[in-house]
Amino acid sequence: MNANRISPSALNIFDNCQWQYHAKYDLGLKSGTNDIMTAGIMVHDVLEEIGKELKRDGESPLLEALAEVTVAHMPPAISNRLMATFEKQSELGEITEACTNRARDNLVAVADQLRRAKAGKPVQYRLFQGQKILRSEKLEEMELPDPEGIAGDPVTLLLKMDLVEEMAPGFVMITDYKTGARLPSKKDELTDPQATIYCMYWRLLDPKVEDVSFAWLFPKAGYFFAKRTPGQCDNQRLHLLQSAKIIRGVTEPTTEPKWPSRCADCFAKCARKNAMRDVNNYYRPMGDYAGCPRFVRGARDKDPILGPSKVNQPNPQ
Repeated sequence: MNANRISPSALNIFDNCQWQYHAKYDLGLKSGTNDIMTAGIMVHDVLEEIGKELKRDGESPLLEALAEVTVAHMPPAISNRLMATFEKQSELGEITEACTNRARDNLVAVADQLRRAKAGKPVQYRLFQGQKILRSEKLEEMELPDPEGIAGDPVTLLLKMDLVEEMAPGFVMITDYKTGARLPSKKDELTDPQATIYCMYWRLLDPKVEDVSFAWLFPKAGYFFAKRTPGQCDNQRLHLLQSAKIIRGVTEPTTEPKWPSRCADCFAKCARKNAMRDVNNYYRPMGDYAGCPRFVRGARDKDPILGPSKVNQPNPQ
């Protein structure tokens, strides 16, 4: 990975687990896909396309179709869009019944809110309610301000915003669509780098913006907000620059990855949870440690620390 051009998600992974960053971006290990991920991509694409239609035309036939979605009925415009998205994503494998049900349930949750809003009933959240849509899934670049010279060379952040709306003059809301099971924690709401970077970007882009809100939208659970004051943005800017500086060292070919000590604890706990009856199961994500690339199938062959010779050990009791 080019350490001078980095995404907020990569910075977040690096902050949470440097091994995971190294495995994903240096070794190129892939965690594979699952029903949750596949359904999320498909639902995300429907909402993204609605935002594009509204921004371009001021109206959206797909939004009208979405409002008709029920457990028993999927309008052709929606089902065709889901299939078109799936066919573009060759790595998604096959559409399973569990994947289809998960995508449907998320869309039904959004449709229910749309129908309630149209009928004047109380809603959990209102989608596409801004006075003006400013962005819908557009890749932006931002050079992270570094007047102190902390990171040396400039650090360019790659931003992909699902939906940006002007709610009122001087008030911008940035929405990030989520369909996973894990809801943001209090820590995420306070320190998540994606929220900070996006809020910082809009303050730099338009000095007239007085208030910027970032929200994760879970169709079945509603909005989770992460506000950032200018002071909070500046404090985390310094932290992000320090992380980018470390990443540049980590990604040098001659430098071994620097992992926090908790990686060893994580590995030990994960090994105890896994029955390890066969080597192929050894890297399967387990329990609280799901997602750690140490346990992605095939990682044992590329792991510079553990390697194939060290994984076929008896199960510690």
